[in-house]
Amino acid sequence: MTRVNRFWMYLGVFVLATAGVAAAQTPTPIDTIPISTSRLGFGAQVSYFRSSGADQGAYYFGGVVRYGIGSMLGFEGTLGYRGNQMFDFGTVNGNQLFADISTIPITASIMVFIPLRTTTFVPYGMLGAGLYMLSINYSPDINKVMGDETKVKAGGHLGVGLELPLTQTFNAHVDYRYLFLSKIFDSSSVYDFSSKDYNGGSVTLGLMFSF
Repeated sequence: MTRVNRFWMYLGVFVLATAGVAAAQTPTPIDTIPISTSRLGFGAQVSYFRSSGADQGAYYFGGVVRYGIGSMLGFEGTLGYRGNQMFDFGTVNGNQLFADISTIPITASIMVFIPLRTTTFVPYGMLGAGLYMLSINYSPDINKVMGDETKVKAGGHLGVGLELPLTQTFNAHVDYRYLFLSKIFDSSSVYDFSSKDYNGGSVTLGLMFSF
């Protein structure tokens, strides 16, 4: 079993164990929360992201803040780090051409919850935008022509998910998000990588304490 698979296994066991311990405690059904009530939560997220133009995905680790107003409206802010993704551009004269990209995303989202009379899960949709600091490291042959780059790009995202109340103050969430990001690769007289984009989807798991 790889280190990454062990991490997901241990994280899943932790969530299930926490849910079991919390079973005797009854969270407040979200549809009974008055519109004037606000909730603030802090936590951590992990996700797996795959760009449509990449040849492998990357894991993301970061912090998350959520602020809920009443039973239906919420806001989210995140800051984290996404590891390297490799973009393969093929071979020229027997030399492989590629780029490795690591990313620091800073995002903000508006969340709309669908209040249900249940303490098991709360579905939501989200819409947001963010800034993405991209560190692009090219293979040696490309680097001679273009050089490694650091860029800041703006992007938007859409998502759907479930919030899982575990106790009065502890909850988990899982969601799917799709990122829309503008073109990230420059072209030169020698290389043209404009067909490779950074758009892609991610599956996110988060654990939070709310106040």
